Amino acid sequence: GERSYNLARKNIIVRHKPRQIEVYKFNLKKILNIDSAEFEVTCGKGTYIRSLARDLAEKLNTKGHIVKLRRNFVGNFNEKDTIFIDFFKEIIHSPTFLKKIKPIEKVLDDIPALFLTETEATKLRQGQKISLISLKFSDIFTKTYPNYQKFERICTVSNNKVVALIEIDDGLVKPKRVINYQKER
Repeated sequence: GERSYNLARKNIIVRHKPRQIEVYKFNLKKILNIDSAEFEVTCGKGTYIRSLARDLAEKLNTKGHIVKLRRNFVGNFNEKDTIFIDFFKEIIHSPTFLKKIKPIEKVLDDIPALFLTETEATKLRQGQKISLISLKFSDIFTKTYPNYQKFERICTVSNNKVVALIEIDDGLVKPKRVINYQKER
């Protein structure tokens, strides 16, 4: 459970098991000098770029490491859509800024979702715990995600709107963060 770089700094050597990853694009962008190059990688989630660089160097019978790593996009988030917090006060009322804000459903679309009826959603919004097996769509959720107890994040959805981030503990659905929507005027 500890990060490999922390162990390496303590001179603890850990051998990780190889695993399948998906690399969609691996381009050499620029040769900086005899010892350095710049690459661009598009890959599936769970890919460790530092490990990829190390493994590539090993295949070339040399050593290699990452000097600088930059993520251009992750899931629905693209670097070009970044809003710097330093300018937040100046741009908060800007129409251009408002167009860049992603709806919460887009932000959370890569985590497991438990669908609720409106009655169930109201209970969660009010902070109530609900028995998982009593929920109308719980069987679909538990069949789709048999290891749901291990998930760190689960959201609940009703009428295509995120209701809350939840935890499921001892068969109870407990709201961790309730999402409140402003009513349109």
